[in-house]
Amino acid sequence: MAKAARDPHLRLRIGLMLAILLLLLVTVLVGPTPLDPPDLPPPSPLSASQLFPAKVEQATRRDAGRGILVEQLRLRSPSSGRSFPLEVLLPPVLPPGAPLLLLFGEGGEEGSSWLRQGDLLESLGRLWADTGQALVVALPSTPPGKPTLTFRRQMEEMQLALQKRYQLTTDPAAHHIDGWRRGGALALLLALERPDLYGRVGAALPEPGNINPYLIDVLRTKPKMGPIQIVHSGDAVSLQLGKDLVQAGMQVEEVRLPEAATREDFGKKILSFHGAP
Repeated sequence: MAKAARDPHLRLRIGLMLAILLLLLVTVLVGPTPLDPPDLPPPSPLSASQLFPAKVEQATRRDAGRGILVEQLRLRSPSSGRSFPLEVLLPPVLPPGAPLLLLFGEGGEEGSSWLRQGDLLESLGRLWADTGQALVVALPSTPPGKPTLTFRRQMEEMQLALQKRYQLTTDPAAHHIDGWRRGGALALLLALERPDLYGRVGAALPEPGNINPYLIDVLRTKPKMGPIQIVHSGDAVSLQLGKDLVQAGMQVEEVRLPEAATREDFGKKILSFHGAP
C-alpha cells in the first residue's frame, strides 16, 4: 500500500501492460488483418473518359491466305508504360465503321494459336466474302496469372487504339468479345466489368480457375448487358457458370457440342454467334 501510494500511476501502467499483452496474444492466435486482402478483386478499370488509346510502336502486315490479312502490332500502354503484342485479322478491303471482335485463346497463348485453326480462318474468310461484313478480329494474348488491373486497363486502351487505327465503329453494340477456355472466362470478366463496351459476349468451354473470384465479385453488381453465349460439351464447370450468370440476371444462350468436338468446332461456333455464316 505504501508503494502504491508513492506511485499513483502504478495501476494505469499495469492496465496498459495487460492491454498490450492481450493484443499480442490475439495477433499470435488470429494473425494480422491485412489492409488489402490479396484475394479480393482489385477495383474496376477506369471509365472510358479517363482512358487514352495505346500507342502503336510497330506494325507489319502479311497475307494469311483465304482472303485474310494479318497485322502484327506492338502496342505501348499509356497508363503502365508496358508494351505488348497483338495480332489483328483484317479483310482485304476495310471500309470505315467496321465492327470488332476480341478473341482470346487459352491461358498463356499468343494470339497466333488461333491462326493455326484452318477451318476457323476459312469460316472467317467466308464471312467477309459472302456477307460483305468486314469484321475485324483482334487476337490478344491471354495471361496465365490473375487478371491484374494493369492488364484489364491495357485491354481497354488497346480497344481505343484499334478503333482509331482501323476507323472502327464507335457503337458498343457492334463490338463483341469471346474466348476459348481460360480466355472465355477472361472475356466474360472484361465484359461484365465494362458492359458498356460490348454488344455480344461469348465463352467457349470456359475455365475460370483463379479468375473465378473476380467473376463472383462482379456478378454481385448484376450488370446490365447483351446476350451471352456459353459453348460447352456438358462439362460441370460450364454448366455451373451458366447457372451463375442466369441467377445474376444475365441473358444466356447455351450451345452444347459433342464431347468429341475439336477446338475448330468451337471456333466456328464462336464465329457463327458473332455473325459468320
